[in-house]
Amino acid sequence: MRAARKAAKRPATGAARKVAKRPATGAGVLVFIGVLACSLSGLIGLAAATAQEDSASGSSLRIDRAKGEAKYEAPNSGSGKTVQESPNTENTGGMSSLAGEDMLGLEEARQYMISIINRDRASLGLKAVARDEVATRAGQDHSDEMARLGYLSHWDTGGRKPDQRYTECGGKGFVMENCHIEESGYPDSQNENGRKMAKLEDVPRFDRKTLDDIEDSFFGEKPPHDGHRKNIIDPFHTHVGIGLSIADDGNTRRLTCTQEFVNNYAELADIPSAIKVGESFRVAGKLPDGLRVHGIDIYWDELPKKMSIRELARTASYGPPTLRLKSYFPVGAYQPLIKTAFSGARQEFSLEIATDSSWKPGLYYVYIWAKNGGGTGKESFLISSRTITIN
Repeated sequence: MRAARKAAKRPATGAARKVAKRPATGAGVLVFIGVLACSLSGLIGLAAATAQEDSASGSSLRIDRAKGEAKYEAPNSGSGKTVQESPNTENTGGMSSLAGEDMLGLEEARQYMISIINRDRASLGLKAVARDEVATRAGQDHSDEMARLGYLSHWDTGGRKPDQRYTECGGKGFVMENCHIEESGYPDSQNENGRKMAKLEDVPRFDRKTLDDIEDSFFGEKPPHDGHRKNIIDPFHTHVGIGLSIADDGNTRRLTCTQEFVNNYAELADIPSAIKVGESFRVAGKLPDGLRVHGIDIYWDELPKKMSIRELARTASYGPPTLRLKSYFPVGAYQPLIKTAFSGARQEFSLEIATDSSWKPGLYYVYIWAKNGGGTGKESFLISSRTITIN
């Protein structure tokens, strides 16, 4: 995943925020803006090794399916968050203080954000994305926590990354996340327990200009620092969920936004949230006309651990787990094979996966790949990334 941040050096303490002293006249406030983007494009391509540049940090994710290895290559340069001082006579939390039709309630703001995302996609001839309710819930939960606690990360305080958060909300597709935070006021330094908890506004109001600015900053990125833009214009995305929050701790006002892009193609059967080593689980689904299952990958990761605000402040990019445990295909020498059948023009697939002693306790990622009928492995894309806990 990419951390798309403007080039500001991280303070020596690891806290990516600047402390502003309250002006004697009250004539200025501190405005902080930070953004994070993600991409799993380094995973694309079942049959060959693929390298994908991390657009912000300059790091490269390389996955070699023949060896079952994944690694990040060293970044060329660091990255940070933007902090800027803004002369102002009113603490507006980095949000314009507009009235009337320019101010939007939460639902209106979500719809407006989706409309400008689709405007940007249409400018490149791409299909519109529709609202996804599960991704909306997952994104709103994460946006709320970032606003309350004052951090920017793809991890939450439970140590969960987007795939797990989306899965636990009931998601079945493949999710990719963009994040944004901005603050104004007089933020305090982080202490050992993190930052002061802010209260979420019960009825938040968002102005169009702020939403325009967020989207424009994402879409206007230039290579190689264009992780948000690549996520927005991914041609395989079908849906999106938007999280928007405003919180105030008395000194600082925060606005956070998440964009949860989803590839939602298949009708997928449920998988268990947790099983024990030695038990089995089934992966099955039905694809739309024209798509065929290409493969199923199982990756292992450590179980998530709780994270402090200081630990979250030190995170940047997130990628797929480094250990690929199993790969399954509908044809070939690998056993067991994915079973396939047709219901009219639509392909159905199923796979019974038995765990054994090689499945050590952890969080497992179940990736499902599809391709256009008659296509090659190079044309495959992810349609599902779900997590399952195995103890």
